[in-house]
Amino acid sequence: MKLLYIFDLDGTLTKSKQSMDNEMASLLVDLLKKTKVAVVSGGKYEQFINQFVDYLNCNDSKLLSNLFLFPTCATAFYRYSDDGWMNIYNELLSEKEKKLIKSAIEFVTERIGIDKLDIHITFGKQVEDRKTQITFSALGQEAPLDLKKNWDKNQKKRWQIKKMLENLIPEFEITIGGTTSIDITKKGIDKIYAIKQM
Repeated sequence: MKLLYIFDLDGTLTKSKQSMDNEMASLLVDLLKKTKVAVVSGGKYEQFINQFVDYLNCNDSKLLSNLFLFPTCATAFYRYSDDGWMNIYNELLSEKEKKLIKSAIEFVTERIGIDKLDIHITFGKQVEDRKTQITFSALGQEAPLDLKKNWDKNQKKRWQIKKMLENLIPEFEITIGGTTSIDITKKGIDKIYAIKQM
């Protein structure tokens, strides 16, 4: 019997930015009855709640206390208590760090060019400040799933962006996430960091 199961969110428990389906919700509730579950993903806390937690159909605080949430690539940690979801920590980026990251993203995407990146239209924010993480979503935060799936199937476009960013801002952790995203956090904070926190 395992003491802890750890899952990603988008592409694992749910489709990218889609609500969790009833079958998955039921399976997770059954699992929470037996053991502890952690979910680690690049999405922000509100996305975890709206896309995942709200669909668990579980009002039992004992079961929810077996669930651990690590949004924004484990830069934040939430546990359930009698008062609801409690924030354990936030690894906040400073305003100076955020400005540096955003400038680097702008420089790299302009250097490569929209034709090579095949970005001709965006849906919603392309660069999102999640306080503990800056997320670059090539097609925008609200891009349709079909477009996202086909944009960078082999991750070559994002690897090119990632390598250039690593040269420009090596003091940060740069991770390919989801179907079109790159997540940037403080150095050393990633999914392995979440496991160490557990």
